[in-house]
Amino acid sequence: MSLHGLESFFFRLKADVSVKDLFLADEKAYLSRLDIDSAECEAVLQRDFVRLYRMGVHPLLLFPFARAVDCSVPEYR
Repeated sequence: MSLHGLESFFFRLKADVSVKDLFLADEKAYLSRLDIDSAECEAVLQRDFVRLYRMGVHPLLLFPFARAVDCSVPEYR
C-alpha cells in the first residue's frame, strides 16, 4: 500500500482542474500511472470512502474527492 501515492493523488485532484479532467476522462488509465496498489485503485474506482479512510487517507482529502466525482453527501458518509 502506498498511502503517500494515494494522498498525493487526492491532493492534486483537489488542487489542479486539469488533473480532475484527466482522471474523469479515463479513471482506470489515470490510476494505472500512479504509485498505488490494486486495492487502493479498486477503492477509488468504487468510491469506497470507508475503505479509503481505513487505509489512512485523511478526511480532508476525501471530501474534495467526493465533490469532484459528484458524490452526494449521504453516499460520502
